[in-house]
Amino acid sequence: MAFRHVKKWGTPSFEDVPGIKIVVSKNKNLNLPESYIVATSPDDALVKAESAGLKSVLLTGGSMLNSEFMKKNLIDEIALNIEPVLIGKGVPLFGESSFEKKLKLIEVKKIEKDILQLKYKVRKKYD
Repeated sequence: MAFRHVKKWGTPSFEDVPGIKIVVSKNKNLNLPESYIVATSPDDALVKAESAGLKSVLLTGGSMLNSEFMKKNLIDEIALNIEPVLIGKGVPLFGESSFEKKLKLIEVKKIEKDILQLKYKVRKKYD
């Protein structure tokens, strides 16, 4: 999800999310608040997160960025929310890309009356 779309979130807003915010973008003219960090790639984002003292990060990217992280084996877990809405068209979780990852279910949680969250571990090559 492009940063310009995330900024339009309603309540809670992206600004309400605690912690350091690192935006991955190739746009050199990106206008961000002072508290944000700009990275040029998934690898650069993780280097900057480590430099900031972070032990873990939450990826809220769009389909293309998600695919970049996944192809580089940089995603350890995925949380998927199952909501009671059927849609015929939408934004894919991953962009068209050449990868296949096996997942292991590690948690199922009811987070609201009709919403389930499934948490998976992304299996690495030798798991």
